[in-house]
Amino acid sequence: MAASIIQLSERAGVSKSTVSRVLNDDPRVSKQAVQAVRAAAAELGYTGPLRPGRPKGTRNGVRKRSVALLFPDPNPAALRTVLSARLILGIESTLREAGLSLIVTGLTASHRLPVCLEQGLVDGFIMRGAVLDRSRFSLIEQCPVPARVYLFEPRSPLGSGWDVVFEDNDEIAAMAARWLADRNAKRVLCVNRIPTHPSLRHRCQALVSQLSSNSTKVHVLSTDQPLIEPLRYALGQLDGKPDGVFITGPDDSVVETYRALRHLGIKVGGASSECPLISCNNDPDRLATLDPDLPNLDIQPEALGRAAADMLLWRLKHPKDPARRLTLAPALVQPRLSDSNFDPSPSQTSVQARTHLVQA
Repeated sequence: MAASIIQLSERAGVSKSTVSRVLNDDPRVSKQAVQAVRAAAAELGYTGPLRPGRPKGTRNGVRKRSVALLFPDPNPAALRTVLSARLILGIESTLREAGLSLIVTGLTASHRLPVCLEQGLVDGFIMRGAVLDRSRFSLIEQCPVPARVYLFEPRSPLGSGWDVVFEDNDEIAAMAARWLADRNAKRVLCVNRIPTHPSLRHRCQALVSQLSSNSTKVHVLSTDQPLIEPLRYALGQLDGKPDGVFITGPDDSVVETYRALRHLGIKVGGASSECPLISCNNDPDRLATLDPDLPNLDIQPEALGRAAADMLLWRLKHPKDPARRLTLAPALVQPRLSDSNFDPSPSQTSVQARTHLVQA
């Protein structure tokens, strides 16, 4: 009769859990325990899945068959957003198709990496961009897992070895500018509720550049303070009510700004309103509660997640190739109220056709 794990445990003088860890090449097991289990397996003629050396590779070049998604922001609110859910959906579905599991984890105030990264228990990791102090970012860069992808526009200089996937902020601004210009907007208010956010700053600057050539006056309101008084000041700078508004994101900012403008008597709304508003938002259901006709520039988090997972899988197969940067264009979502079956999600095909890949 074939030897069992229980017999291996008794012969090696270790627990069943230790035997299981040895069989699965857990790096936390001591060399002495590994040697004892292997010796017991040889004596008993064990024919189970005992690996004689380092873990075997797979056809994807992956050994541990799991990937971590790191949320480095210690604020738990980062995991409660529609954006995060859509990112996870895109990443997990791609990894699942490749036979890998996803571990979602974060940093804590203890300034320690999660165990899966600290002990190299995953094949690679994807990190969502966040505002980090230098010490926390240095901690992440010292992670022993070499395959790594940074998701979203970098907020600080990255060290070597990072592949990057991020939204095309120049195209976001260009699409917003075209949409506003098509509605003859000449006094445009651009609202950024997170002044330190590099992607949102990028969108504001690019919008100003896009609209400056056609005699459009643009005022950028960049503040994290309560909105009413800053908005009053912004209206004064525009010499009257705006006839176009662009809200850079995120989702909560759109709701807050929309309501504040309405409070001040600005009738913002969809394309047919006296002050058309376009936002960069990831939650079309929330927008519909404000005005069912509101257009939206969707950065397509599912597509970004899929691209980040694909980038990591590629890196695992090509560990020595130069770092790469991939940008994905947004999709303009304009509700068609007459179509009750309208699906606001852009097609995957249109996303793939508008990616831009460069060597870093």
